[in-house]
This record gives sequence, structure tokens and C-alpha cells, in this order.
Amino acid sequence: MKKVVLFLIVFSLLCVPLISASERDCSQFSDPIMKNDSIELTQVCTTCSYVNLTYITISNGTSIPYNSAMSKSDIHFSYTYSPQLEGRYFFGVKGDKDGVVKTECFFFDVTANGNDSPAGSTINMFVIIFLIFVGGMLGLLLYTIFHLIQWDFDANDLIINVSTYFVMFAAYILGKTYLGNSFIDDFLVWLIGVGGLTMVILPIIAFFISYVKGGLKSNE
Repeated sequence: MKKVVLFLIVFSLLCVPLISASERDCSQFSDPIMKNDSIELTQVCTTCSYVNLTYITISNGTSIPYNSAMSKSDIHFSYTYSPQLEGRYFFGVKGDKDGVVKTECFFFDVTANGNDSPAGSTINMFVIIFLIFVGGMLGLLLYTIFHLIQWDFDANDLIINVSTYFVMFAAYILGKTYLGNSFIDDFLVWLIGVGGLTMVILPIIAFFISYVKGGLKSNE
């Protein structure tokens, strides 16, 4: 029994690099597509009577066997697939090209915005920008609360808060366009929601109260 278990472990360890090596030999099928969009997996074969989709390896590494016949239209064979996760997908096909059964594999990428994954320097730049905004939001919130207590929150303070909020909104648009990371997109949406309260609504209230309080003092 121990020999059988040992054999299975060794066999599984050997299979992992073999599968990875075969996938490295796959050809790029298309440019990246956007998450939740459908993709038409197509093949053109002038001498095939059939082409089957044999498997799809999704981005988390799970390989799903299909062996499904692709729809045929003259020399075009197709299969519609809708990926749900971001990452790289592999798929294999099998057909009787020139009367001989042959197999091929391809890959395509799925990203949040349908663009190529950004370089490491771009990611680092956006991470630094986001950290600056988080620190800036906290600093402005404390500043607003302090000056609200002192009743001296003026127009310049309001302009700084609102301007920073719109700069953060612009950073969200840039991040969604060029970074295409779902986690960061969702985090920024949450940050914008919180910022709307702490950097727009609260500063407007602070400015209005300080203005009214200042007017009452001048009348005295």
C-alpha cells in the first residue's frame, strides 16, 4: 500500500511540470478580453470533417475536460465560451486534419478592462498613488474635524478638500483604464464613497457652520 501511495505522489509531481511545459508551447489565440465577456473559440481547417474542443484550463489552474464538437460552418469551427475569472486561459482542440487526428492548444488572457496586464512599474506607481490618497484622506479628515471644532474652517480648506476628491476620482478613472485590477477598482469605488462623505459633505458642513459662527461673532 505504501508503494502505491509513493508511486501516486511521484507520478503527480512529474505530471505538473509536464502539463506546464505543454501549456508553454501553446499559441496565443487572441488579444485580452474583458471579464464576463464571451469569446468565440474558432478554428479554420479546410480538410477537417470535425474539430472538437478537448479541454479548457481556467485561470486558477483547474483543467475542465470537454470533448465537445465545435459548431461547423464551411471550414470554420467555433465554440462560444464565457470566462468568469481574470487570468490566463488555455484550451485544446482536436481534429482530423488531412485525415490524421491532430491536436493543438492556445491561450488567451482575461482582464478587468480588456487591456494587456500592466508592467510592474505601472502597478508600483498606482500602489504609491493609492497609499498617498489613503493617507491624504485621513489627514484631511482630521484637519476638517479639528477646524470644525475651532469654528475656523474657511473657503481655502473647502477648496483643498473638494479638489483632492476630484483628483482621487481622476486617479480611479486612470486606474480602471490602465491598471485593470478588480480588487483595486472595488477598493477605489469604496474610497470614493467614503471620500464623498469626508472630503465633500463634511467640509461643506464645516465651512457653513464656521461661516455662520464667524458672522455671529462679527455681529457681537
